[in-house]
Amino acid sequence: HRAGLARYLHSGEARILGKRIEVIGLRSDSTTFPMELTISKLQQNGHHFFTAYIRDISDRKRAEAESRALLERMTTVFNSSPVAASISVLDDGTFLQINRNITRDFGWTEADLIGRSSVEVGLWQDPHDREAVLVKLKKHGRLTDHYAVWCHKDGTRHHVSLSAEVFPFQGQSCILTFAIDITERKLNEDRIHKLSMAVEQSPVVVAITDLKGNLEYVNDAFVQSTGFSRAEALGQNPRILQSGRTSSETYSLMWAALTAGQSWSGILYNRRKNGTEYTESVRITPIKQADGSVTLSRKA
Repeated sequence: HRAGLARYLHSGEARILGKRIEVIGLRSDSTTFPMELTISKLQQNGHHFFTAYIRDISDRKRAEAESRALLERMTTVFNSSPVAASISVLDDGTFLQINRNITRDFGWTEADLIGRSSVEVGLWQDPHDREAVLVKLKKHGRLTDHYAVWCHKDGTRHHVSLSAEVFPFQGQSCILTFAIDITERKLNEDRIHKLSMAVEQSPVVVAITDLKGNLEYVNDAFVQSTGFSRAEALGQNPRILQSGRTSSETYSLMWAALTAGQSWSGILYNRRKNGTEYTESVRITPIKQADGSVTLSRKA
């Protein structure tokens, strides 16, 4: 600093006078520390005087380092997430960052999104859906597994599950959003729903039992045919329908086939809840579940 003062006195050139600079200071115990230095000048009676203001900024520097480390960790997690993720401004939805999985799952690139809002680019099938998300976020600060429909860049509709949280970022309130494309799952759910409705509304009696023969499901045709309500039937063994007229040999053949994993078809003589008897042409099929367990499907 002496060289700088000498240069100023000789040429009048001031590089740091009146400025706030950060330099490394030396304590009396010879340890160093970051400090903020401001030097001002005063001329009186032909003499030059200089005053220096020094402030220890160790705590600030430590906090800045911790913030940088936190941001680096967050950026690493954000970019390495296997799920599509984005950071956008809370109020207007302007994208600040996206990870590569946004492009993988929905086609939109950084050039498409950064600096533009999700509504502006047409990400939402219905822009009012974002308003609903915004209301929840402002009220609760986060949301989990929120269903929405997003538009792929190619114009196709994708069903998504959104989880999001409000957090401070770059001096403003922002939203960290994770989006999981559940289109295939949604289509499968729709197929299952259609299938279940077809079974439920079928005029053919359908019943499902476990391997012990206890009823787990009956459709409406079963209720109408037997007179037993679902509440009365579920958990019961189909023996409640036996009239005593079906031979024991028939049941032996039936269970031999089913325990061998084979379907069985035959005639059963049954009795309704009101005591009237009826004859059923029955087909019973073992159904293997995804976990390896087996249930029995009965159609009459």
